[in-house]
Amino acid sequence: PVTRYWPSASKATIRGPAPIAGVAEYLAPERGTEAAFDPLAADIYSLGVILFELLAGRPPFLDENPDDVLRRHRQAMPPRLPAEVASIPAAGRELVSLLLRKEPLRRPRELTELLRRLLDLELQTMIDGRGIRDER
Repeated sequence: PVTRYWPSASKATIRGPAPIAGVAEYLAPERGTEAAFDPLAADIYSLGVILFELLAGRPPFLDENPDDVLRRHRQAMPPRLPAEVASIPAAGRELVSLLLRKEPLRRPRELTELLRRLLDLELQTMIDGRGIRDER
């Protein structure tokens, strides 16, 4: 189970109009609602959660109760990336914010464009000297 690898992952069943498969910390806001469901838009949102967690060391929303986590995904603005993550270029912060938009239609739709933006960020980080250095 996913909780074996991510101890913070919610273990309880999430209630809603339809059964929900997944871990609350990574679910898109539209999951568990009666709104039309677009799997690509939901995956894009989940990618934003993963990027946020990779940069901040935690998902944007945490709570003991998975229903409360999902409610926060729906209603609360995602927190800003912590100031300690100062080495992240502004374009990286903007991309995470874009991926975490509440409205599915406001998230990126073109995967090739998303991949290009991620590669541009990687190159910018390397050029700016903020990339991972080989200390051998």
